[in-house]
Amino acid sequence: MEAFTVTTLAAAYQTCIDITRRRALNFYYAFLTLPRPARRSICALYAYCRLLDDLADDEGTPREKEAAIQAVHRRFHQSLAGESDDPIMIALKDTIHRYQIDVRHIDEITQGVLQDLTVSRYATFEELKAYCYRVSPAVGLASLPIFGYTSPKAPAAAIDMGVAMQLTNGLRDISEDAASGRIYLPTEDLIRFGVDERELARATPTRNVRALIAFQVDRAEEYFQRARALFAYLPRRSRPCPMVLLGVYHRILREIRNREYDPMSQRITLPRGRRAWLAIHLSMKGLLWRAPTSSS
Repeated sequence: MEAFTVTTLAAAYQTCIDITRRRALNFYYAFLTLPRPARRSICALYAYCRLLDDLADDEGTPREKEAAIQAVHRRFHQSLAGESDDPIMIALKDTIHRYQIDVRHIDEITQGVLQDLTVSRYATFEELKAYCYRVSPAVGLASLPIFGYTSPKAPAAAIDMGVAMQLTNGLRDISEDAASGRIYLPTEDLIRFGVDERELARATPTRNVRALIAFQVDRAEEYFQRARALFAYLPRRSRPCPMVLLGVYHRILREIRNREYDPMSQRITLPRGRRAWLAIHLSMKGLLWRAPTSSS
């Protein structure tokens, strides 16, 4: 583990910003739309999640990876109660105190990463959704105080947004995940559409696989549509960030549909220029967006 000697809060936040810019351009473009204090804090949250994901992806046995992740999680809780020289922990502690973020959301994120080490199949959609909650909606719930939400309805919409994004991730990476032994589609749906797990690792989808993916795309679309309610619950200045995130992931889902439900023969990515244009376009849309008025 790299040793840190960061002593200033500003330097700690800058480390998190640099990690985000280097490792997650999709997110970084969205985060740029936030006011500076919120942008720094959302990068601190991302940097912690990135650290956990990197440990899960490192070489080693599941037991070794679990020990490393648990050690980071203990360091996080220790930093909340005392001092730390880890820039990620310094920035995240300040973020949590500044925005009164519920620490349980950070614990859920950690548990989701740990779950990935030992669970590679989900029998039902409810099981898959519970996993999705830990790895994406929990991040959204931790982010809401940074955005400054204005309605008690916001958490439910943030959960829908996280599930939509995670389902899209699972579809985009379906072949890569299957080749590594992980299936992020419910077993009950594989059975329903007559799909053998081995078909998911192929270079091109069979007819049954396309039907399964089409079903999952429609399911994700429902979550995207419900997630749009979140925009009405956020202040104008914070609204572009989730709008950019939702827009980028929804564009990926649309691309899967446009490719006739084939995310397998070629991985779906958005070129950097297109991502930048989409971020600018959606940012302006977010600033100008007005909640629909109900007709009498």
